[in-house]
Amino acid sequence: RTPIRSMLLICIIAGATFAVTAFDGFIEALSADFKHDVIHSGLGEFVIMSKDQKQSGDLTKAQYAIQEIKNIRSQIRKEFPNSKSVLPRQKFHSLISNGDSTVTAVGIGIDALAEKDYFTLTHVKKGKNLYESTNSITLGKKLADKLKVQIGDNITLLTNTSKSRLNAVDLELVGIFETGNDEADTMMFYIDIEEANKLVD
Repeated sequence: RTPIRSMLLICIIAGATFAVTAFDGFIEALSADFKHDVIHSGLGEFVIMSKDQKQSGDLTKAQYAIQEIKNIRSQIRKEFPNSKSVLPRQKFHSLISNGDSTVTAVGIGIDALAEKDYFTLTHVKKGKNLYESTNSITLGKKLADKLKVQIGDNITLLTNTSKSRLNAVDLELVGIFETGNDEADTMMFYIDIEEANKLVD
């Protein structure tokens, strides 16, 4: 009876050890997946912003835009030689209109070609990506539905500049993206970073 009990005890210990190891592996894989999703959804490994912007907590005001991005990019690559990418973005609030209806939305200016292999939220489900066209815009699916627009339609953006003046631009809708996040799909759009800088400057 004693050998049987010993064997049973060994099996229980072995099973418990395997379960703990498997659970640790599961948690580690889950953590890695979460980290990957957070990074590639648009946040990157870390975000650089001005001191004033950090204190205000507002990521969309043009006056907080970092100047001399090329110098900053060079400094980062010097400090972190293994860094893969340094990608500038310009986030801003805007009125967006198709001529018949107007809604409030959040725009993000991006370097679409540089971001295409890194961030996933910028990938369109219908139409083309920003880097495949010029003077263009991509919308979240629910935002496009709200405006009742289709690929090829003209979209007008109206926003405040860093000098508190109104500025507008007309762009062609070339793509519609769907992230599965209601807020992003209802409120967000992407345009080229250079176009965004001109719009809010």
